[in-house]
Parts: sequence; structure tokens; C-alpha cells
Amino acid sequence: LTIKNVKFYTENTAAMDFIWSADSNNGTIRYAHNITLDGCSFEAPVGTDVVGMRFKQAYNLVVKNCVMNGGHSLVQNTSMTGQTFENLTVEAGRGINLQTSSLNTKVVNCNIKATKADGYGIRVDAGATSSLAVSGSTIEAYEPIYLRKATASYELSLLNNTLIATNGYEIVVEGETPVISGAAGLNIKK
Repeated sequence: LTIKNVKFYTENTAAMDFIWSADSNNGTIRYAHNITLDGCSFEAPVGTDVVGMRFKQAYNLVVKNCVMNGGHSLVQNTSMTGQTFENLTVEAGRGINLQTSSLNTKVVNCNIKATKADGYGIRVDAGATSSLAVSGSTIEAYEPIYLRKATASYELSLLNNTLIATNGYEIVVEGETPVISGAAGLNIKK
């Protein structure tokens, strides 16, 4: 499925998702596979809990050439395999949230600015095996890269990025010493 050049807009201030495939409905699980979003825009009031997209246990998701203005975040995905985020511009309370596990996730040439005072640019849970590669991106946030619940094996690869941290730490690994300098090139494995 390809969704191309669609403008998603709301003036709603209540929590909502523009694209949603995350839970069961009457016992039927909605797992989205092989989805591409290209050239879409998402716009919501600043400071609201509006999310661009939310997927669960899906694979082969490609999001490219998209823009998010306002709202909570562009992405709130759970237990995903094979995600690529490319050429995105995000200016929202937070950026990209990858929960529970995230395998083979790539963030390439993205500009992410978290406007919430304690917002993250990219947050990855590593409660299960996870891997994230970020390259050629500019991320400005309280915590540009935040690896949370790092209880399983993970791999974090960063190459040629600009990370701007308003809290003083470019990369935070929960439960470990934050990495202050590593935006240009870094590989962390556990």
C-alpha cells in the first residue's frame, strides 16, 4: 500500500492519530505490512497529543519526504521490523518514538525538532532486541537520541549527524552514562 501526497490536518485538540493500525478491534489484529508514505504532510495544533502515525507489530514501513507540524509526534510505533524514515521534516512536541523493540530501523537525512521542553528527537525502547541507524540527520531536542529500557541487546549506529541537546547530552542510554559527544560517528552495542 502506498499513501502519496496526502495532507492530514486537524484543529482537534484531543488525543488522536491520523494513521492508526495498532490494536485489536473485535478480536481482529491489524498488522500493517509493506506500507509506504511518500510526500504526506501532517498538521495539528501545537501542544496537543495528535500523532501522525501509530503502527504495531508491522514490517517494511517506509516513510519518506513527509512533514509534521505541531501535535505530539510523527511516529509512535511498537514492535516493528524494517522501518525506514527518510527526508522528513518534523517540528512537533516530540519526534519519533519506537516502543518495545525496533529491528532494522533507519533514519536518513531527516530534520527533527522537538518543541516540548523535555522532548526527545528519537526514542527507542530496547526491552527486546533493537537496532537503529541514524545518518545525515539534524536532531534538536532535550534528548536528541534516547535509548530507553535498555534491558535487551541493541545496536545504535550514528554517522554524520548534527545533534543539538538542550539538556547537555546528545545521546542518553537509560541506566548508563549518557554519551555527550558522538554525533559524527558512533556505534554502541550491548
